Amino acid sequence: MVLLLVGAETSAFVPLPGLGLDDYNNFISVTSTSFGSTLTLYAKIIEDLFNMVVGKDSAYYKIESGPYSWQKEGQAKIKSHFLKTIGITGRTGDVETLIKNYERYSSKI
Repeated sequence: MVLLLVGAETSAFVPLPGLGLDDYNNFISVTSTSFGSTLTLYAKIIEDLFNMVVGKDSAYYKIESGPYSWQKEGQAKIKSHFLKTIGITGRTGDVETLIKNYERYSSKI
C-alpha cells in the first residue's frame, strides 16, 4: 500500500497525459473561468498530440459529435479542440445534432 502511495506521489507532476498533466492543469486552472477554460483546451491539445504520436484511438472520435466535418467519426479531436480556442464549438446552429446528442446522453442516465 505504501509503495502505491509513493508511486502516486512521484508521478503526480510528471508533465505527460495520464500521469501528471491533469495535476498541472488543475493547479494552473485555479484562475478566472475564461482563462482556466483556455488552459484546459491547451492541455487537451497537448494530450491529443501525445495520443496521436503514440497511436492511441482516444485521439480520434468514435462517434459523430457535431455538424462539422472535423466532428465526424474517425476524425482527430485536436481539430475540434483547436477551433474551440477561437470560439467555434459546433454546439450552436445545428438543432438536429443537438437533439440527437441530447437523446443519446439522456438514454445513458
